[in-house]
Parts: sequence; C-alpha cells; structure tokens
Amino acid sequence: MENNLLPDFQKFLLSRGFAPPKNVPFYANWVSKFIAFSNRHEELNHDLLFEKFLDKLKSQQNTADWQIRQAHDAVQLYITHFMVDKKTALGPDKPQKGRDIPDMSRVIQEMRKAIRIKHYSYSTERTYIDWAKRFFDYTRSGKIRRHHINEKTVQNAVKEAVKKAGIAKHASVHTLRHSFATHLLMSGNGTLIRNLRTFLK
Repeated sequence: MENNLLPDFQKFLLSRGFAPPKNVPFYANWVSKFIAFSNRHEELNHDLLFEKFLDKLKSQQNTADWQIRQAHDAVQLYITHFMVDKKTALGPDKPQKGRDIPDMSRVIQEMRKAIRIKHYSYSTERTYIDWAKRFFDYTRSGKIRRHHINEKTVQNAVKEAVKKAGIAKHASVHTLRHSFATHLLMSGNGTLIRNLRTFLK
C-alpha cells in the first residue's frame, strides 16, 4: 500500500523505527481515519475518543482483529509519540479545544502516582523521575550523541544512590533498567512493549 497521507507522520515512524516500512502507509491510513472521526466528535475527550474509534472499528464486519490491533498501535503512536514530539493539533489547522493530549509533564505525574503506590522513599522517587526526564529529553531531541563513560563509574553511582535511598536489597544498573521499564509501563501513558524494547537497546 502506498499513500501520501500524513507524510510527516510516516517520516517520523520510519526515522524512529516504530513500525516496519511496509506497514507505515497503513498506520498513516488508520490515523487519518481517526482524525476524521475526531473531527466529527469534538465533544469527546481524548481517552473516550480513542475508545469510541476502536469500538466503531470492532463493529464493522469487514474489519479483522489484526486490523483493529494495527489501528490501535497506529493511533497510540500518533498520540503518545508523534503528537508529543511535534506539539501539533489532532487535525490540520484545527484548535485543540481543550483536548487532553499527553505530554511529558503528564507522564511524569503518572509515574509519581505509580511510584507512591509502591511506597518508595522520596529519594527513590526523585531518582526515577530524574532519569525519566533525562530519557525523554534524549529521545525527543532527535540528536545522535556519543557517550564515553566507564561502566564502573555508572555502577558506583548506582551503588551510592541505592545506599542513600536506604534500599537493603541488592540493586544494580540492570535493576535500574528494569525498574525504569516497569514504571514506564505502569504509568498508563500507552507505552507499547515493543517500543520499550527499542528504547532499552
């Protein structure tokens, strides 16, 4: 399938490797349909809009389950990655009218809630949030950087952070990596597992 729908979105998917090249035009097609649907239902907030759009697809007999999953992934990438990155409206030249578009501050807020549910210490929360902010700044900058740092330096820094946080259990850089991934998934911001694997490579 070839189309010229949402060329910026298609370029974004290709540049970030969020979807196989052969699927990118299909993703753009689903998002185009979502935008058209959203323009017809401006009274709905963001979450309900997404839900209603998928419900409509499920009600169509000629739409297979794999297509619904593909549409879900496409719209989720559009909202939680492309929209946040570009800070654009749902439709071309159309004002937001108060729609709740996820941004970094919202994700951070949700992470705080998830961390506090687990009753972690304030210093642990501050460490996770700091790493999350650095992560977002890095992934959204679009810059390719080279980092030269000794592994032992990182290991010692994590060891010192664990000590200051008062954590009695063994924790390492690998533990931090998995903890960040877990909290990102718990934050409820729609992070896809396959995208998370890409981030953590």
